[in-house]
Amino acid sequence: MTIIIFKLKKKYKMEEIPSKVVKQEVLTPITLRELFEKDEEGNYTMFDSYKRSNDTLEYCIPEHQRLPQWNKENKEKLIETIFFGYPIGTITLSEYRKEDGNIKYNIEDGQTRLSVLQNYFDNKFICCGKKFEDLREIQKNSYLSYKIPRIVLRKCDNVTDAEHECNIHDIFERLQYGKSLSDADKIWNRNDKSIVLFAIELIEKYKTDENYFNNKNFSSKKRNILPEFTGIICACLYLDDFSDKHYLTAYRFQYRFINNKIITDEDEEKVIKFMDLYLEIIKTAYSCQHDKLKTIVKETNLNFQKCNKFWGVILQDYLQNEISFNTEKWTDIINITRLSSQFSDTIWNGISKGNRQNTTKKGINTRLKRLNDFYENKNAIAAEHGIKWENYKE
Repeated sequence: MTIIIFKLKKKYKMEEIPSKVVKQEVLTPITLRELFEKDEEGNYTMFDSYKRSNDTLEYCIPEHQRLPQWNKENKEKLIETIFFGYPIGTITLSEYRKEDGNIKYNIEDGQTRLSVLQNYFDNKFICCGKKFEDLREIQKNSYLSYKIPRIVLRKCDNVTDAEHECNIHDIFERLQYGKSLSDADKIWNRNDKSIVLFAIELIEKYKTDENYFNNKNFSSKKRNILPEFTGIICACLYLDDFSDKHYLTAYRFQYRFINNKIITDEDEEKVIKFMDLYLEIIKTAYSCQHDKLKTIVKETNLNFQKCNKFWGVILQDYLQNEISFNTEKWTDIINITRLSSQFSDTIWNGISKGNRQNTTKKGINTRLKRLNDFYENKNAIAAEHGIKWENYKE
């Protein structure tokens, strides 16, 4: 895997005043008519909400941006806002120069608003009982004449291209403050970083017909699984740097690793060695031919891709006991979970809610201890804690 390495700028403390790294330039407001121009073949030339990066478009949706997720009510309110003549806010652009010298713009803030406005122009939904094509000409003209303010972000002279790219990612995240930006969105925003690139490689590498890791349909649009993979990478390589209050899959704790760590070949080998072992445990469990297991009519999703389920606990056991790691223990526990519908809930009886589900070291170690105790003396531990299970080997 080829990685471009650059030195990150110092992360300033609250009491320090940072230096300016980005210049803002206010552009002339642009009308919706200009934004929605089409060529002779009917293709958009300025902006197309159905495409991301595209050589022919002047305004592009960068890969780190989320897909529009507005509901019907919010879409209609935005269209009403246009007809009222109310402001809808500024769109924020970042400028980049292509290899041929042409200037293009990425939309860092405002792509959802523009996408909804274009969808209405394309007659994709109704507002006030009418599609765009049903409006009177004076109403269409009013809509298309609406002007949207624009600002463009350019790097300061003392900033390198690589640093500017990092700053643009930071700007995107800061513009989302107060909005619901998921951990997957934040991590995808850093998809030029070593750990994230490696996570994407793993997601592709470990796709199976059985879809054990829920990664079969992974794409830039369907990326919810990403924090689990980056979390496993961080845990596998840097678990000692996590405190008991740090969550493996939370971006706020992965951030310092994602931004500052470079994955080496040795790191890759270490993670892949565990992943191969983990997948083999799962496959071995499902290949067991005990008669009781054959009676299972519908398999329950055991969430093998979740750090707070088998994945995190098995990794912790592996890291603590790599030389003497017992794979048979985990195939046994997986098969008990498959057969016994109440086992996955009752196994945690007496354990606090947080330690049942959190991906902190304390939570994972608490669950690991309970599973180890159960494996060593199933009947006694089950009786002590009211654990409901069935022996698939009998």
